[in-house]
This record gives sequence, C-alpha cells and structure tokens, in this order.
Amino acid sequence: MNPQEKEAAQKISRIFKCARLESGIGQSELAQTLGAAQSTISKIESGALLPSSLMWLQLCNELNIDPGSLFVGYLDKKTSVQHRSSALENGFRLPKKYSSDRYTKIRELNPVFRFAENKFGTSKLHSLIETLEVDPFFIYNHDNQINFNFYLDFISLLIKKGKLSKNDIIELSHYAGTEEIQGALYANYKNLKDADKKLLSFVSNQSKYQENFSYEVISHKNNYINLSIKPEQHVLKSNYLEHEFSKDIFCTHKKEYLKNFALYETKHAEIIITEKECLHKGANQCLYHMTIN
Repeated sequence: MNPQEKEAAQKISRIFKCARLESGIGQSELAQTLGAAQSTISKIESGALLPSSLMWLQLCNELNIDPGSLFVGYLDKKTSVQHRSSALENGFRLPKKYSSDRYTKIRELNPVFRFAENKFGTSKLHSLIETLEVDPFFIYNHDNQINFNFYLDFISLLIKKGKLSKNDIIELSHYAGTEEIQGALYANYKNLKDADKKLLSFVSNQSKYQENFSYEVISHKNNYINLSIKPEQHVLKSNYLEHEFSKDIFCTHKKEYLKNFALYETKHAEIIITEKECLHKGANQCLYHMTIN
C-alpha cells in the first residue's frame, strides 16, 4: 500500500473495529454475513488490508457506519449528552469509576488523545488507555460518553510518566479548531469567519461535547465576549479543584483551547483572554473577558 492507502486503512480499521465491538458481532459471524473469510475481517481490523469500495459499503451497511467517517477516522452522529450510569456504553464495558455520571463526550477529550498519539504513537496511546481499564477502541466514537474522572486520570497518567507538562498545553490545544478534533461538528464552524460568531456557536453546541460545566455568554459585542464557565454539582463532587494539575494545566488548557478554536480559519489574528474570576481563587465560576483583534 502507498502512504495514502495506509492512512485510509488505518482510519477504516479504527472505525470498523469500534463499530463491530459496539454491535456485539464477532469476526466470524460478520465474515459469514458478508461471505468473506474471517482472516479478511481480521486484516481489515489490524489495518493490514484496505477493503475494496464495495466491501467498505457492505461493512458500513452491516454495522450502521456513515461512509463519510472514512475522511475523519471516527464514528460521529453529533448527538447531545444523555444521562447514563450503566456499566455499558454502546457495547463497551466501563469500570465502575467511569460508568456513573457519564457527561463527557469523547469529542471533548480529543485534543488530549491526539496530542498523545502524535507525540508517542498509536500503540502507546492505546496502552495508556488500557492502563485505566478502558478498551482503546472506545475513543473512536465521538458520541461515546464517559465520567469526567477519566479525563483527570488520563492527564495524571501522562504527567506521572513524564509525558505532559504545562509547557505542552499550547501544543495540546493547537489543533482545537481542526476537522480532526471537531469531527462532524467541523461543518458547523468552517464557514464562520468571525471569531466571536464561532465562539457563540461553540457555546451553543456544548451539549455535544459535555455537561460537566455550564457555559454562558454574559455579554457580547463584535470585539469582545464575556464568558462564564461554572462546574455542575457532579463535577464538584470529584474534587477536581484539589487535583495536582488542576490550576496549572486544566485552566491553561481551557483558555488555549478557546483561543485556538476561535482563531482557526477566521479573519482575526489574536484573542486576549483576561480572567476576571477563577474557581481556584474562591469564585463560583471562571469568568473570561475575551478581546478579539
């Protein structure tokens, strides 16, 4: 396979295995349904074989995959967060710690996963996720939901293994506005050339990312936005404010994410964020004054 074919095979393998595991169908059963050898299914899942266009469409039909998923490498139906606390999430069994109060979409965690993958490779990313007793193919559906503690634990794991520092946060958030990170929601933003309109759209779409924090635009003009971010009660119970990295990394990540997301493919050159209130300083919210130049 040439480099483009290898990239396509890698994306298909992720989508395909994630969708098959969610459906609960075994390799042999699927192979029989498609009239293919089980070894063919295994090779597709490992990325060693690029299926023909016809077989790809057959796989999409059998596993309810949007054929367009091939272009981004994820399953993504842009659904809103729903309250879930069962042990199963779309066919994946989650540890008890991460199965209750699942208000975090994988889409919200994508920048962290992409940072780890770009820096250390896919195998290492999968290994880190497995350390937390989660199937690594769980992350290839943007609509899958998990408890906020998974984010805290994954960041902690990166820090403890010396793979993430405060200096990495700018890099981690650099691609916030790209299609790779935003998935199917990228279509909602790509034609917005004003950073303020893009931020307003992002706030209105928060239910498709998470329901751990409440986002509210307090005031808005063309060149500025005052944005309030308040934690929900289930997040406060996690004591995340006392976490070892919370102030240095969590706050920095949020501000860098907002800046990079809003500036990506817009006509503006700079966003200056002034923190008017901070949860870490005793306030009940983070209040950002965002000046757009």
